[in-house]
Amino acid sequence: MVERSKTLSDCDYDCHSCTSNHNPLLRGLDLASREALDLERTKIKYHKGEFVFKQGAFPSGLFCLSKGQVMISRTDDYGNSIITNLHKEVTFLGIADYVSELPYQSTALCLSDCEICMIKEDRIKKFLIENGTFARRVMRTIARDYHQANSRMLAVTKKHMSARIADALLELYEVFGVNKMGDLDVYLKRDELAVLSNMSMANVIRQLSSFQKSGLISISGKKIEITDMERLRRESDVV
Repeated sequence: MVERSKTLSDCDYDCHSCTSNHNPLLRGLDLASREALDLERTKIKYHKGEFVFKQGAFPSGLFCLSKGQVMISRTDDYGNSIITNLHKEVTFLGIADYVSELPYQSTALCLSDCEICMIKEDRIKKFLIENGTFARRVMRTIARDYHQANSRMLAVTKKHMSARIADALLELYEVFGVNKMGDLDVYLKRDELAVLSNMSMANVIRQLSSFQKSGLISISGKKIEITDMERLRRESDVV
């Protein structure tokens, strides 16, 4: 059901270090609660391009992204895909699907090598019942992800193509930041960028080329650098 590599991670990411790394659901929980979660987790190492879970599979636990980058997408009955969320460490994945006790409504794909902990189902259910703070944070997280997905859907259906690709680049910047060279610290294939912006790959390539000629971005292979943030933000505002 869950596709994963066979190599267990030797990392020291546990519920204590998740707290120190600002996982909003675990921050501030008492030591006993975090130790209880820590005892019930399995550490797994995923490689870039591997699936953490797939749409239609049943959750068997709750995944916590300890290190790396993950893309969440959904596909309809006609094969059309949308990207609903982008994540970097430290955060839980598929939490709405888990709480609903239904098959996953989305697919989680690793955009980089990732280190992920899976907390066993029985422990999470017990923890949700016994820990009101954690339960409330789970509900807030579900609501936040829902509103973010709705906002993205509104943007990609109402905005002009140039504004859509500007939105996509700005979201990549806001979620993943930049590396030491100043490039966006994530590498999306052109077809993935097309799904993120709800455009054809040909239109994405055309818009990226136009942005580069206009001096908004610089492209070198898969690397993209935003060279004029102010103008790119203005482009994003075009409806």
